[in-house]
Amino acid sequence: TVTVPKVEAKKPEVKSIQISGQSDEVECRAVAWSLAPVVVIK
Repeated sequence: TVTVPKVEAKKPEVKSIQISGQSDEVECRAVAWSLAPVVVIK
């Protein structure tokens, strides 16, 4: 498992991904990043 500090987990990629808005999955990932980045890394 990969551990990401909250500071680094500021979801920088999520911002750009959310702007693209390709699918609902992207939104789920954005939420997961803000709540539990480890879930996305998994």
